[in-house]
Amino acid sequence: MHRFSRIGKYSAPVCFVWLLVCPCAAGAEEPPPPTDDDVRTATAIVITATRSEQRLEDVAANVTVIDGSEARSAGNLAVDDLLRQIPGFTLLRQASSLGSSNLIQAPSMRGIGGSAAARTLVLMDGVPLIDPFTSAMSWGQVPTERIERIEVLRGGGAGVWGNLAMGGVVHIMTETPRAETFHFMGQGGDHEVLDVDVSYGNRAGKFSYLAGGRHFDTGGEYAYPDSQLGAADHPAALDHYGMFAKGIYEFDRGRTVSLHASYFEEENARSTVLAYSEYIARNVSLGADWDLRGAGRLQAMLFSTTRDREALTTSVSADRNSERPTVYTYSTPTRVLGANLQWSKRVNPLHQVSVGVDHQWLDADRRDFTGYVSSNGSWRTNLLTSGNQTLSGAYVQDVLSPSLRWQIVAGARVDFIRQYNGAQTSSSVSSGAVTADTSFAEKEQNVFSPSLGAVFHATGEISLRTNVYQSFRAPSLSELYTGFRSGDVINTGNSELESEHLTGGDLGAEFRRGRLFQMRVTGFWNEVEDAITQRTIGVASPDSMTVIEPCGSVPAGGNCRQRDNVGKLRSRGIELDMTTRPHTHWTFGGSYYFADTEIVESDDESLIGNRNRQVPEHSFTLRAEFHDPRLFRAGLVARFVGERFEDDRNALPIEEYFVLNLNVGRQLNPVTEVFLSIENLLDEEYVVRPTTTGYTEIGLQRQIHGGVRIRM
Repeated sequence: MHRFSRIGKYSAPVCFVWLLVCPCAAGAEEPPPPTDDDVRTATAIVITATRSEQRLEDVAANVTVIDGSEARSAGNLAVDDLLRQIPGFTLLRQASSLGSSNLIQAPSMRGIGGSAAARTLVLMDGVPLIDPFTSAMSWGQVPTERIERIEVLRGGGAGVWGNLAMGGVVHIMTETPRAETFHFMGQGGDHEVLDVDVSYGNRAGKFSYLAGGRHFDTGGEYAYPDSQLGAADHPAALDHYGMFAKGIYEFDRGRTVSLHASYFEEENARSTVLAYSEYIARNVSLGADWDLRGAGRLQAMLFSTTRDREALTTSVSADRNSERPTVYTYSTPTRVLGANLQWSKRVNPLHQVSVGVDHQWLDADRRDFTGYVSSNGSWRTNLLTSGNQTLSGAYVQDVLSPSLRWQIVAGARVDFIRQYNGAQTSSSVSSGAVTADTSFAEKEQNVFSPSLGAVFHATGEISLRTNVYQSFRAPSLSELYTGFRSGDVINTGNSELESEHLTGGDLGAEFRRGRLFQMRVTGFWNEVEDAITQRTIGVASPDSMTVIEPCGSVPAGGNCRQRDNVGKLRSRGIELDMTTRPHTHWTFGGSYYFADTEIVESDDESLIGNRNRQVPEHSFTLRAEFHDPRLFRAGLVARFVGERFEDDRNALPIEEYFVLNLNVGRQLNPVTEVFLSIENLLDEEYVVRPTTTGYTEIGLQRQIHGGVRIRM
């Protein structure tokens, strides 16, 4: 197994790229005069922070915008790998969605993760993408070729979104055709990668539409180093496809109705011979955006989502040469109905008022077979878990502009959460006799979340920002009632969980000098009361299976963990983003993230002072891009992730790593481009999850893929 040294090992490539990022020395070529593109960039409009249109430079929260062309040219097979370049963005582990279960792909921001549950809201065209029951997030649902822009808000400064937006919001907006369009992308590569995306759109009078689909397939990679592989190991193959259609009818200027529908199916072979999972998501939404002609603006949406998941979890022997089934989740039907309504109006030139309500109803089940009998290949127990949840909220917000230099945003939100009909029934598979029947207590809660932010434009080039807020997250039904297994770790639910409550703030500054140089620095401070994480209850004997409650039988050397409100989690740090364009064809950028995260209060004194699991203290990304339409484009991205811990006890350290990505492309004609991407260019072998048994799960190896893109 390759061992890593400290960051000094990477000093040469880091210094090389950093010298490129800092072309501040004499001799840098003066950029050309601003163009229309520059004007649009300088006045970019975002909606995620306040659910209403704001200029990016007037937003008090720290928001990063990735436009569609940037997302496509980055060359990442998975969107989550693109988002990792944003300071503070992370999934539970540093494992790409191409090689890991969708149960650990829900994102968190600024070090307030710690479990597989989502603490960041992910939306696509206003519809939540994360499974509200299991927190499963399949990033393959995001159509990279049809992204118009991605807005990433870090921190709890978007109180208008309510539950799940405690740590931030990732809002993905897809393209809408203004005329006849045809898009095709086809690529292939090593590890049997095949990726095809096709869409067609047009406009006929007042009606415009877009429809298409994507198929992605990869043979996958092994999850462990060659020296640790056994007969039970298998490449983690992934196959998914999706179809979508959207239509917009414009009755009159500023008055539109839209209909979106999509279907997504994913099959994941996991990393052993028997283990697998299948996931299906269906989404339908009906929206309206209506100008009330002097009386304000009305925006409304109705949406329905249904999701289902099937999975077989296995236990692998100590020598990794055999495995046996442990849990067969044969169905997790989840149904969600949601609605939101917002009225907004510019009352006078000084301020704009928004008032809104939203509601979401969830009905979920999980159906498992447990107690596998090896002798005849049957299951002993049928376990049925079910529950309902309603999330209702109302908010008011005022965007005040007392002068050209000041922008103030004040808001407040009230949420009503109800979790009910929670039940778990065990029965014999052979006889059908009920062996256990548990009903969980109903939970109700009301939460008030205020926020206040301000932006001061000190000069035409310097702006100062501050933002204070409170936000919350109610535990999901899965956290309350069900568990899951990851390798040798068994995680159980906890029906006594309480909601997490975050109090925090930002203080930042931004410096802009046209296209030549832009820099944004933000300091943040967050405290999460009743933080939910996976508390380690016990570790099994290294030589034999051990019964540890509430997990039951834990494999030799395995961990029993239970979701629990461990106490108060504090996360504070710095985010730095910088971009410079010293020449027409050259762009350089970088981001740095420092986070001091630890448990500061807990009934379990052994946890006090421990870092939150899977949160690096330092990470950075450096970017260099050359783009001359007459020649080619080329981009180099360097990413460093510092040391972190796999467990709450900080007994399983994970070493730092450094990866390089390269992407190149050439425009053959105005509509056709050929491209090549290499992810993990140096083929670094880095650890994403150590285990108590000595095995180490590793990240993706070098990925080489390329193809053709047609946009007309």
